[in-house]
Amino acid sequence: MFDGRQALRQLVDRDLTGVFRQLKQRVEQVIQSHEDATLAYRVSNLVLFYCSIFASLLNSESSLIDTLRPLSDTAMRSFRSIMRDRLATLHAEASVSPSDLAIPDFLADALDTLQLLMKSYDTSAASTNLSQRKEGFQPVLQETLDPYLSACESMTKRLRAPENHVFALNCLLATRENLQSYAFADRSEELLPRIEEHSTELIDATHRFLLHESGLDILLDSIATPEDLNSSYSDLSQLVSVARKLDNFLPGATEDARSFLRQLDDNGIIRRTIEEAVEHFCEDFEEIESLVEQADEKRMQAVNGDVADNKVILRELFPRTGSEVRVLLS
Repeated sequence: MFDGRQALRQLVDRDLTGVFRQLKQRVEQVIQSHEDATLAYRVSNLVLFYCSIFASLLNSESSLIDTLRPLSDTAMRSFRSIMRDRLATLHAEASVSPSDLAIPDFLADALDTLQLLMKSYDTSAASTNLSQRKEGFQPVLQETLDPYLSACESMTKRLRAPENHVFALNCLLATRENLQSYAFADRSEELLPRIEEHSTELIDATHRFLLHESGLDILLDSIATPEDLNSSYSDLSQLVSVARKLDNFLPGATEDARSFLRQLDDNGIIRRTIEEAVEHFCEDFEEIESLVEQADEKRMQAVNGDVADNKVILRELFPRTGSEVRVLLS
């Protein structure tokens, strides 16, 4: 029996073959004459999109599909070739860490390019299934993003704390923000543990900074029991010195911490880092405060409550309370 639909498909296929042959030549000329990875990728996506359209109208064995599909492969090969050429210069660019700890230019350029690629993929991908769209875009991320993140990680290892954590967070946060704009490219689940790891290390670094600037680290390193305080501070000069340094430190401590983290680009993480570091600092102070009070009690007991025989009350030399410190650092 005569199949009108099949006859129409064959007619369309035959009439468009010559047109598509010319189209193939022109597209190949464009790909060869432009060293533009974004253009090559967009051409590949566009051709695949029309392949899906014609495959549904004609059939997958149509000569039109046979003409179009190699165009997509050619464009994708050009895309990969251009991206690999760019990677050839990455080693030299990644050899010097930026002094301001901002994301390096090569990562910023990669993220800008990635935005264009994600937009192209989003508008041309035939599938509406998120899992399939993610799977289809993973090779692009491996080509255009992963090598640059690896370079940033190598740069991070050459920096000292806390600069290494600040730099790593700037790179990871910028990457996460860019990828979150498209669900099929989102890597938040993968990047979050790395972000949390560097955030935790940065909290510890800020905590140590507060201890050092206040002088409290000297007491923490020197005493662990009330007996240590009584035996190690017979001249009391160090306790007095730390108390004075602490008084000078507390009024501007929060701003000093902000200055310590000034090169971090995320204000939310800066705020949380300072809050947690301050909490750890207050706990350390309250530990020292408790030891001072216990040492005074033991001194009082040693002389049956009489402190007139050259026994000094340590609390008078170290008068700050935990409540006062929390208020000043709030």
